[in-house]
Amino acid sequence: MTKIRLGIDLGTRNSAAAFVDKSGESVIVHFQESETADLKRRYGNEAKHIFPSVVAYDRYGECMYVGEMATRFEGAFRDVKRYLGKSYEEALKEKERLKHPYTIIRGSEGEAKFKIGEKEIFPEEILSELLKKIKIGAEKHYNRLYGLEIQFDRIKITVPAYFGRNHKIATRRAGEFAGFENVHLIPEPVAAAIACMHAGKFDEDDRYALVFDLGAGTLDIVIVDHRILKKASDEEIEKLKIMDITGNIELGGDDMDSKIVDWVIGELKKDKIDVNDDYIEEIQKKVEQAKIDLSTDLTAPIHLDRLGKSITLTREKLEGLISEMPLSGDGQPFLEKCRTELNNGFKNAKIGKDEIDKVVLIGGPTKMPIIRKMIKEEIGDCIIEDHDISPMLCVAEGACLKDIPIIVSKPYGLIRYGQFEEVAKKGVTMPSRKTVTWDILPSETRIPIHIVQEKEHPYYDTIGKEYDILVDPTIGNVQRADITFKLSREEELDITVVYGGSNIELPLKSRKLFKTKESNLMDLLIKEFVGDKSNYNVSYVMVAATHAMLSAVNLSEFMEKSDQDKVKEAKNNLESYFNAVHVHIIRKLSELINEFEITEKNIKEGTDEEVRQRMKRIGKSQEGDKDFLEVKEKTEVLRQVLGDVTRRMRWSVEQAKEELVKAKTVLEKGMAVRNQRGDEMSKEVSGRIGDKISELDRAIVDLETEMKNAVMLERGIDGRDVLKVSHLQVELDALLELA
Repeated sequence: MTKIRLGIDLGTRNSAAAFVDKSGESVIVHFQESETADLKRRYGNEAKHIFPSVVAYDRYGECMYVGEMATRFEGAFRDVKRYLGKSYEEALKEKERLKHPYTIIRGSEGEAKFKIGEKEIFPEEILSELLKKIKIGAEKHYNRLYGLEIQFDRIKITVPAYFGRNHKIATRRAGEFAGFENVHLIPEPVAAAIACMHAGKFDEDDRYALVFDLGAGTLDIVIVDHRILKKASDEEIEKLKIMDITGNIELGGDDMDSKIVDWVIGELKKDKIDVNDDYIEEIQKKVEQAKIDLSTDLTAPIHLDRLGKSITLTREKLEGLISEMPLSGDGQPFLEKCRTELNNGFKNAKIGKDEIDKVVLIGGPTKMPIIRKMIKEEIGDCIIEDHDISPMLCVAEGACLKDIPIIVSKPYGLIRYGQFEEVAKKGVTMPSRKTVTWDILPSETRIPIHIVQEKEHPYYDTIGKEYDILVDPTIGNVQRADITFKLSREEELDITVVYGGSNIELPLKSRKLFKTKESNLMDLLIKEFVGDKSNYNVSYVMVAATHAMLSAVNLSEFMEKSDQDKVKEAKNNLESYFNAVHVHIIRKLSELINEFEITEKNIKEGTDEEVRQRMKRIGKSQEGDKDFLEVKEKTEVLRQVLGDVTRRMRWSVEQAKEELVKAKTVLEKGMAVRNQRGDEMSKEVSGRIGDKISELDRAIVDLETEMKNAVMLERGIDGRDVLKVSHLQVELDALLELA
């Protein structure tokens, strides 16, 4: 039996698949069940290649239908891709934002799961049903074409370029659940670029191409340097260089639909028609169809059969909704968010818009005239038209073709003392390797390893759990530890810690989403008897003291000399008492481990009640000790000193924000005056001022975040954004003269 690889564009709303034939050309899979009147009306001749990403279950949690048949059932699962790799809290926000009827529950590790009947099902399990069905359809199509029995054992699934690690792991698991032996991932816009190169859609003198991928759930923007002189061979495709990846995994056609649904509900309320959850699904389906129709028509009816009401949506109204109505989050309208992400791509790639030779559009929403108009306004008229390359199918085509080097789309880093230290920068080609040195303070008895992936500054996704590596006191005066991070092509992270002759490997290769094996039993034991923080037990005082000392370290470089002296004295007084309590508890817990041969299993399951009670007594017995009371008292002294410094810093931040807002206003007015007078302004100067206004906007947001963090002392304070103000001030003086 022949075994070859299948490329699947696993979309939020629709999917497609392709494979390579004997001659090396890509073949788009033809799904016979998709040849329905409804899909033909929506997608025309491409309908036979479209596989709706919809799965229907019965009330017992058993899968009934997948694909086109599932679309006929109310309550079927749509847009499941938007829940991949998300926590319970993130999934609830997604459900509320998109008005989905699903029952979402919290998994044992904080992950999101769906409740279907009596079953609890992961999002990737639902998508695995979709992948199984696509695999069967592809094998049938191959058999019809060549009369051969085929088995697709290898799969390359496309993912949004801006997917984080948890999302990618969940996608890979979906492929494994579907029965594929080898599962590889490729960014969707990169697959589209490969398809264009393979089909010879770039001219001989072209160099830079921009791929704008706007799907139902995500927006990805990739700039590539292809340097191809003719129709690309496999060897030439490997030369494709990715300049930048940017995007937004929570911005897509669904968000447009949500705004249109809100408008429809508002129109119905004007006629005193109340809309409950039972009618939302019908409204969503009809709204999506109207949006598709308005890509070619000027008006589209929305027939709501169950409500006995029809509403007419015009293209003008649709464009007004996505141009003006703010989305959740930063309040920017949909179109403006797309424009912002587009400009971010150029800023990161460090090339000019006039250097782009071709624009490749992917995804159904890119057929909308207003989206195309925005792109032409920003870049110019260099879009590869639909008759040359299909926005709906080119991703699947590229997925089945040659592999290329994959780059990191979001930086990985290590959190230390509240600061983010990069270990894998955005744009680095995988696999990658980096070693960082960790200076060990005399008071430290452990090395905390907290790995994160930047989500959107200042927010991060935690990779696995925090690891604690104990500093072995028998090694001697350990001054430093070398931590090596190895990131594989599949974005699996392998970490090794070397200090004092020891070599510790952390099991971060685990593909579990939120749970990784604890590397240290001591950390587990300490967490077991933390108890109620409001009681100020031993563990909580230790934690509070640690936070206070770390805050002192973080703030020190931004303080006046007199403040530095006060904080230093308070910190030194606290540290000596803190160490006494810390060492005493560690010694007691070590004795407990040796005496009872404690294992992770019996602590987690709570089977050893005697151990549990002894642990509690160790904590409680310290609460009356002199050392413990001194730690508690001196922690409060340090926190009061820091609080006074923090209040002054917060006032400085507020003043800085006012100055930035004033500067931005002056710049904008200056440009407006020049425009009204018709004065000539060089493109370079205009661009610099526009960039500076954007930079000021970001600085204002950073400062607002800083103001919030300044009140939360235990979270630590990052004064870097305060320093930005003085650096910006120098540039502003020159720009204000130009404006």
